[in-house]
Amino acid sequence: MFGSLHIKALQVLELWQQKGLWEAVKFSVFVTKVAVPVEMDLVNFKPPNDRFKEKGMELIDVSLENFKPGNYFFPVKSRREKIRRNLGKGYRAFLLLDGRDVIGDLWYVISDDGMSKVVHPDVSMFNLNLGPEDVYMYDLYITQERRQEVGSNNLLGSALDSLKRRGYRKAFGFFETDNIPALWMHRLLGYQELPRYVLRRFLFFRSATLKVKSVL
Repeated sequence: MFGSLHIKALQVLELWQQKGLWEAVKFSVFVTKVAVPVEMDLVNFKPPNDRFKEKGMELIDVSLENFKPGNYFFPVKSRREKIRRNLGKGYRAFLLLDGRDVIGDLWYVISDDGMSKVVHPDVSMFNLNLGPEDVYMYDLYITQERRQEVGSNNLLGSALDSLKRRGYRKAFGFFETDNIPALWMHRLLGYQELPRYVLRRFLFFRSATLKVKSVL
């Protein structure tokens, strides 16, 4: 609980510095949004061209077993604290490195790896059927000053390609409808959209209910 509180406080401070007080208040108190769970067929996925190697960047896969904190520098404090907490739960991450600097990260969960201490709450919240060859991906982040250079499509596409080459068949995730860049990122990469949910968050608590289609 205290770890979550610390991360939340760091996120609020970072959002305040980037987008102002009102956005920080909205993020920290109460939010109601529409969430769209998505599914990717990795068997037929065609990855984008790898732009990271030519720029001297490297995408690595880390877990609690192979993560060495002294090898990496996290420019964003909340991401540094998040990796300590999430790896302890058995979650995994892709880290995008420029030298030692972690300029992007993306989290995922595997259903049967024997490491996860808890099932990620999104999996049950969105009623996802996560099989032994499936992954759930969430929380893509790129440092603000490198977002245009890196591109979220490139980071997610490269991560999906890595999972496909390791034999996984499906990747699940979700986006919120007011996040237009995320909407187009998932559509351009070829995700299938699943039934929508009304997502509510109050402080640390989240819930989701299936969105009922209006009848005209």
